[in-house]
Formats: sequence, C-alpha cells, structure tokens
Amino acid sequence: MRYTAAINDAFANAMQELPAEIRDEVLTDKYKYLTDVSLIQSASPAGQPKILDIGGARGANVVMLRHLGLNDLHLIDRFDRSETEMMGNREHPARRMWEQAGIDVKECDVSREPLPYPDNTFDLVTATDLIEHFTVSSRRFFAEVARVLKPGGMLVTGCPNVANLQNRFKILLGGSVHSALKFWHFSSHYNGHIREFTPREIQQILESAGFEVLSRRMGEEQLDTVIYERLKLQRDQTPGSNRLDLKKPGDLVYYIGILVYYGIVRVFPGCRYFSRFIARKPVSSGA
Repeated sequence: MRYTAAINDAFANAMQELPAEIRDEVLTDKYKYLTDVSLIQSASPAGQPKILDIGGARGANVVMLRHLGLNDLHLIDRFDRSETEMMGNREHPARRMWEQAGIDVKECDVSREPLPYPDNTFDLVTATDLIEHFTVSSRRFFAEVARVLKPGGMLVTGCPNVANLQNRFKILLGGSVHSALKFWHFSSHYNGHIREFTPREIQQILESAGFEVLSRRMGEEQLDTVIYERLKLQRDQTPGSNRLDLKKPGDLVYYIGILVYYGIVRVFPGCRYFSRFIARKPVSSGA
C-alpha cells in the first residue's frame, strides 16, 4: 500500500508526542498504523467528522488524525496496563497524554459495557485489533457501535487473520497459533489475544450487526515493519545499516524466504496477516 507524504509526516509527528516508553511498541507496528489511518482518512466524510477511536489508547491513530487536520476526536479504552506496569503499580503510560492533547477520553470495558454516548453521535468509528482481546462475544459490542453511529456512518475495523500464513506454518511444524505459553500460562496478568478471526468470520459478524461491508483489505504490515523499520530478523549488524548482507549465507536464505513468503500471500491473499474492513451503517437503519 502506498502512503501519502501527509500520512508519513503525521506518523513522524505522532512519534514525537507519544510517551517514550511506548514509542518502540508503536514503531513495531508502524505500517499497520499508516494503513489504518489511511483507511480512516479515505472513509471519513468531508469537513470535520466526529470520530470515535475504540481501543487505541497505546496507539498513534488519534494523534495522527489530529495532525491531518481532524479535530472532533474521541477515544475510549479500558486502559489495560502491561504486566510490568501492573506489578509496579504504574499507570497506563498514555493516559495523561490524551487528556493533555485535548482529546475527549473515556474509560470503559467496551466488551461488556454500553458505549457511553447517545444514539447517532459519530460519523465514523474505528475499532481495529480489538475484538481478538474479548473474552465474550463481540455481538453486543457491534450493536453498540451501530447505535452510536449516525445513519450512513462509517466503521473501520479488523484484526489479525487466524488463517494467516505464519499460523499455517506454525501448525504444520507442530506449534501453536496462540500467544506463547510464557505470556498465557506463566504470567500473572494476561491481556493478549483470546480468539482471532478469519476475514470471512469478520464479514459475517459485521453483516449480522446490520452493517453494509464496502471493502476488505488484507495486509502484511507486521512483516513490512520488521523488514523496513525494526530490522529484528536482519543479520547485518553494521551500525546504522538497514540492509541485509547478501554475501552472508544466512542473510541470503532469509531474503529468499521473505520473497517466497510474499509470493505466496500475493497469490493467496486470504493467507495475509491482517484483515481490515470498511463498513457502513445503512441510512435507513433503526439502530
């Protein structure tokens, strides 16, 4: 996916504003944020739409949207803390930042509680990489999203694709598609993924909630970020270098593997890592 200069600049500016302790987390998913904000921007009506971001407390979406000139921004989240923050009795690192930035912020367990807004409030709602954390069905949640959206309002949503190629490889090799055991079984505070969904399941969920699905996008942004930004798997340790050293056998094998991987997901897009949907609440909806 191609990103405009404005989108790239908005991300760079957001990185300067976010608390230092979560910048690395955001950078790890750089291309996911670029894609999400690009989709939000494309789905937004003209003018100053009223936008609600659900579950994005640690992310950069809202700050990026503000840098893109959108000002009627609202955020709601449970403000889950990591195990380190819980054990150290430290508050959520971004909790105060949102308030200082002038963003309307509310705290709520959206998986179980009603959204604290009147009917037909928002022009657009975004809820990405959220429902995979729910311990209950998301049916009530999407009914609430439909309720607070204006007729004709837009929804941008999606989550990791449980049928992605990485998971298929894990199963083939006898691994698990779930979070590592050290995070689930051996941790005292788990806030990871409970159940991921296939793109077909997400579409069924949205349609059952009364939404009209306008478009679906499958992406590999997590791997894109690893390759172009994080460099976690690259073997060239030269300071300041972000390139593989193809003279090294290990790097050459890695590079070939990446090309094969991208080739497979290009032919079979249903194997890509992320799914994203743009959906609309019908104008005649009584929700």
